[in-house]
Amino acid sequence: MAWLCSRPRKGRLVPIWGFRATSVVLTTAVYVCDRCGTNAAHRLTKRVRRFTLFFVPLFSVSTTYVDTCTACAGTSKWPTRRPRPR
Repeated sequence: MAWLCSRPRKGRLVPIWGFRATSVVLTTAVYVCDRCGTNAAHRLTKRVRRFTLFFVPLFSVSTTYVDTCTACAGTSKWPTRRPRPR
């Protein structure tokens, strides 16, 4: 298992950790783009960033929703939480 850890001074093992992001397309809708003004398809993508230890994702750090226009490739972030109805 030497490839899973790096060896600094005095023979101590340091675990390998980091972050990994995954993207999933949730839906596609056609409407007028705010940026370019054309009637084009837009993709709503969910991006999840996870903390990894030894290349195994342990827990989610952040979640963002991104709307991408297929005509101009302009992106805009969507809020992650919906407002509560009163």
